[in-house]
Amino acid sequence: MKSTTLTVHASSGLEPIGCGASGFVMQGRVDGDEGQLVAIKTFSSCEDSVAASRSEASVYRHLKDLQGVVIPTFLGTGQVPLTGTGFLLTSLVEGRPLSSITCLDPKKGKEVAEAARQALSLIHKHGVAHGDVRLQNILLLDEEKEERTNGQDLGRNGLPLNGPRIMILDFAQSFLAQEMTLQAEMKQLDYMFRSWLKS
Repeated sequence: MKSTTLTVHASSGLEPIGCGASGFVMQGRVDGDEGQLVAIKTFSSCEDSVAASRSEASVYRHLKDLQGVVIPTFLGTGQVPLTGTGFLLTSLVEGRPLSSITCLDPKKGKEVAEAARQALSLIHKHGVAHGDVRLQNILLLDEEKEERTNGQDLGRNGLPLNGPRIMILDFAQSFLAQEMTLQAEMKQLDYMFRSWLKS
């Protein structure tokens, strides 16, 4: 189990960037002001926060080949000093959740929807159901700030080198699933995008 010590200096602080059923997601730096900028997901809403962080970490490890391609890069887990709350660290991905986007031209919207479909399909090929497919868990990467991805990684996974880049977030409710469940989740995604493209 990869464990990381979280030390945040008062001058750097923690900036909230999201929240979910498990707890809050914050932007911070590991080991002080000069450390790597990361996304810190706490599990404060879970009865056993340490177990929850380890459970999600196991999904990231199972999807190792997709890290930095269609999901964030997993960096480690740990516990917040004093409170003992479990947390999970991933790379900080610059982008916008689709839930915050309402003005895309039809062509761009269809390209984004197809990119999200391809990303979820790759996750499904590893036998994993996401478990919480919502627009806020799908990130459209900023073109100027895309997480560096080797073109070979995209090509090896059957993804186009050009066009919108998508990252799928939050694997707290993910689980290994049979084909029927994976197909049902893809249909859920398609239905969601039909409504999104009309908005």
